[in-house]
Amino acid sequence: MDRRSLKNSAVFSMALAALLLGGCIATTAQLLHVIHGLKVKAEYPGLKNSRVAIVCVSDASSYGPNKLTSTVSQALASILAREVKNMEIVPHAEIEHWKDSNGWNEIDFVEIGKGLEADKVVAIEIGSYSIHEGTTMYKGRATVKTTVYDIEQDGSIEFSQGPAEYQFPKSHGRPSLSTSEQQFEAVYLGKLVENISRSFYDSERVDAVAEDATIYEF
Repeated sequence: MDRRSLKNSAVFSMALAALLLGGCIATTAQLLHVIHGLKVKAEYPGLKNSRVAIVCVSDASSYGPNKLTSTVSQALASILAREVKNMEIVPHAEIEHWKDSNGWNEIDFVEIGKGLEADKVVAIEIGSYSIHEGTTMYKGRATVKTTVYDIEQDGSIEFSQGPAEYQFPKSHGRPSLSTSEQQFEAVYLGKLVENISRSFYDSERVDAVAEDATIYEF
């Protein structure tokens, strides 16, 4: 390890120890974010200057139709509309209307892209969705696959990631006595969507310890 790495490691360790001893978990998370706030390049920056349909499907049969998928797709659309320049998002209502009118089978993403006259489709496939860890703890888990189809190029796959499991918190669960199921699920879905979105724009590297520390902030 070189001198610079040793110095950064020492600063990090001292700051973390001081804040943990002081019991300031929220501040610790913020400091870790600053220390590790290195920019990470987008894995796929190709959504710029495109009309994009964000389509989410899930095997979470315990949910009513569209609750989980619509939450994820609309939240992802909101983030990408803010972070990706010169991109047109196909409105969620337009996507749902096309599905209902055409009896879409939730398999052919190229078909829905053509039907919506989109340049590209961001397909999010969610499996094994759960927010429970036993009977007394909350811990979010979902297996996510992300695929970008280029409709202008006959539906060729331009980007594919996963399936991979996303957990929050990674280290331990949140006691169910300290928060409601609805509140925890809202936080988990927010984290999940942020994790998905980072593939498409330059973002700050997320430290796993810092992210887990945010469990104490609600």
